[in-house]
Amino acid sequence: MDAKTKVKKANWSKNEFETLVSEYENKYDVLEGGLSISLTGMDKRKAWESVMDAVNSTSLISRTVDKCKTKVSDLKVKARKKERARVQYERGTGRGPPSEELNPLEKKHFQDMAPDTKVPDGRTADGRTTPKQYPSASGGG
Repeated sequence: MDAKTKVKKANWSKNEFETLVSEYENKYDVLEGGLSISLTGMDKRKAWESVMDAVNSTSLISRTVDKCKTKVSDLKVKARKKERARVQYERGTGRGPPSEELNPLEKKHFQDMAPDTKVPDGRTADGRTTPKQYPSASGGG
């Protein structure tokens, strides 16, 4: 083995995970907002550093900003996959067991999304359905 072998860090504890989600939700507008005159990249960096500091204050393991971002991204992907599987099962013919339920943190992810954001089954976050957009017959998009 080389001296350059990577050492795997410990898994995220429940306390770290809950702190990460809580801080992310508190700073959601800054972290996920579009850049503008009033919201700069420096503001986003400071917000992520604040999230990292909160997570590190509850942990014995030091987490970086990149690790916090990755964990949030992984949470979103996992929640979308579970929701897609649930919707697919509901639309199916009823074969097989129901898919895994979203945990409370994943449910909160969909509730915290902006009202005009589409949930994987085509509904908006507030439950309204959106009409499908079909190209016009004249070919003009």
